[in-house]
Amino acid sequence: MQCMVTLIRSASDTHSGIHTAGKLSREVTQGKLLRLHRGVYIRPEDWLSAPRWDRYLISCAALSQSKPGTVFCQTSALAIYGVSLNPTPSEISVRSAHGRAGHRLPPPLTGNASDATIRQLVQSSAPGGGHHLLRQIPVRGLEPPLPRGISRRDYRQAVAAGDVLPAEPQVAQPRLSDGTILDQQLLVEPPEEALVTSVARMTLASGVITADSARRGDGLLPAAVGPESLARAEPLLRTGPMRSRFRAVWDFSDPRAESAGESYARVLIHQLGFAAPTLQQSFTLASGRQVRVDFWWEEVRLIGEFDGLMKYRQAERFGYGGAAEAVIEEKRREDGLRGLGCGLLRWDWEDLERPQRFRRKLAAAGVPRR
Repeated sequence: MQCMVTLIRSASDTHSGIHTAGKLSREVTQGKLLRLHRGVYIRPEDWLSAPRWDRYLISCAALSQSKPGTVFCQTSALAIYGVSLNPTPSEISVRSAHGRAGHRLPPPLTGNASDATIRQLVQSSAPGGGHHLLRQIPVRGLEPPLPRGISRRDYRQAVAAGDVLPAEPQVAQPRLSDGTILDQQLLVEPPEEALVTSVARMTLASGVITADSARRGDGLLPAAVGPESLARAEPLLRTGPMRSRFRAVWDFSDPRAESAGESYARVLIHQLGFAAPTLQQSFTLASGRQVRVDFWWEEVRLIGEFDGLMKYRQAERFGYGGAAEAVIEEKRREDGLRGLGCGLLRWDWEDLERPQRFRRKLAAAGVPRR
């Protein structure tokens, strides 16, 4: 599926007289365009109406157009592959070399536009407030990760001498949250390398969301990340604390969790002291229909379901005729499960973002303690 978001490049990049740099700069000043990175622009309505995850990927694509040959790494590489991340990264991580690591802020999205122009732009494209959406996404350059047992100086010298070859980047086209694909091929570091160096710096909850997704082989990953492919990247975990954090996440992760919400719920259930559920338990309804549920506590015959609302908001993508059909079908499924003598507990992201409210829900439903 082709993305309707269009990145506009200046004439110096396109060799076309249609979009001269001066003309595009004037349109930024007038509030008709936003400048994402040097020489790359976007219509304000495309940017301000996009979800945060999509804005991040669009900005990565714009950076790649502005600086061809950019190699994205760590959480940026994972995002481009389509691996789940929570929260969305707050900066773009790119690979640098020869000691040129550092942090920089791209030019303002609104250029030299006046405060009045910016206010009008936000009011017309993002009613209800959207000034925070006009903040630049910082770019951080990172040198390649060091394997255990080698110093940065020795590594640089080995690379310069050709004794060590950095991992070959792969190519991926970012896919937005609605399934559309950006018309831009980005260079990204290998997924295993990005995974270990990112997860080792995450909390347990964020790390499990990412590890579960990588083990499922989500998005554009060439294959699910497993022990064999992971072994090639584990030497990049240089310190004991990094290895311990990564191993804690990896050992807890489970590819049977089918979404970021299910992964997050598993971690909270554990941290709140409740018994671990069985994942993706199958049932045969009285009608003969086979269904699977997110969580199952057999001891108390209780089903747990994470309701991410995606099946209602994008019903057609899930094979329904619309949101109303999705709701009706879900009600039939729930009635069938209750007809088997099962209790059913539902929760959503708001519950997970309020752990004590989630704890009370679990306790009231009779989820057993560990």
